Amino acid sequence: MGHPPVPPRSRPVPDPSVTVNGQVAPLSGVPAHTTALDWLRGRGLVGAKEGCAEGECGACSVLVARPGTTTPTRWTALNACLVPVLALDGQEVVTAEGLGTPADLHPVQREMAVRGGSQCGYCTPGFVCSMAAEFYRPGRGDAAPVDVVGTTEHPHEQGPNGFDLHALSGNLCRCTGYRPIRDAAYALDAPAHGDLLAARQAAPAPAPGRPAPTPSSAPPTWPPRCSCSASGPTRSSSPAPPTGASRSTCAGCAPRWWWPSTGWPSCAGSR
Repeated sequence: MGHPPVPPRSRPVPDPSVTVNGQVAPLSGVPAHTTALDWLRGRGLVGAKEGCAEGECGACSVLVARPGTTTPTRWTALNACLVPVLALDGQEVVTAEGLGTPADLHPVQREMAVRGGSQCGYCTPGFVCSMAAEFYRPGRGDAAPVDVVGTTEHPHEQGPNGFDLHALSGNLCRCTGYRPIRDAAYALDAPAHGDLLAARQAAPAPAPGRPAPTPSSAPPTWPPRCSCSASGPTRSSSPAPPTGASRSTCAGCAPRWWWPSTGWPSCAGSR
């Protein structure tokens, strides 16, 4: 006996796309073998580097929004040299360029700079992304110190701020600059009030293969003016907004990206 006919799809399959640093980028026509690393670098996002092409050195690390355990979303470091970019269809990616700019550094970038954590610089963007994933880890800093021979110490390879150095175990520095990198990791505070990437974790992660929804027709304010200090001056150092968005923010909060799949998080900022 033959099988009954399969009913046609009720909706057409949307074109593949990925959200990179807050902007939806189409993936139509991209060859199936193209890695996320090659695709990103082809778009001018050259912070991620190819060091080994086999997932050993971490120079190509980027952040991807993945389902979390204690929060709906958790930022996860991923080796872009191992993943076909089409496998990121419907996903949200943040590169080192998306974390901050030379005029408006992300806290991880700032600590790496002031503590001498970058020497030749080849591995630095990958370290920054892996460090940022741990920076945003829910519950970081909650681990209680342990009593060792009558003294209170933090667990081995964990800083006083809760930073777990195992988060950097997939990143190699051939300049042997690990001590200042560790110092930068241990100097990080909790994400600041109004940090958009931290607030993003409260919204659900994109489902695998789900296309990023089309933003509403009304262009978003870029970045949104925050209700906590709406009268504050505009930050001229904010990164360039996505196409069709306007620049407007206060000095109190400076969220960087408008995420098409979720809209602005309902934290301190007003939509």
